[in-house]
Amino acid sequence: MGRRGYAYPSWQFGDDGVLPGLEEVLQDLGSHDSWTQVGFFLNGNVRLGDETPLAELKRGHAEAVRRAARAYGEQGAA
Repeated sequence: MGRRGYAYPSWQFGDDGVLPGLEEVLQDLGSHDSWTQVGFFLNGNVRLGDETPLAELKRGHAEAVRRAARAYGEQGAA
């Protein structure tokens, strides 16, 4: 990494590279800072039946995760 290197959480990757849908979900979360984005992926989400967005992405449910991401931070949304 060095001084200017980057580190990426390993959970962002599957056997074939970046998890499908991850980049789009990150775009949907673009107004949130990096730590808030991590929290979104790793915590249960009411809109996803209390499953984590990460688990749902791994199951191939990218559109549901995108909907949850767009609502993230709204009043009453988790």
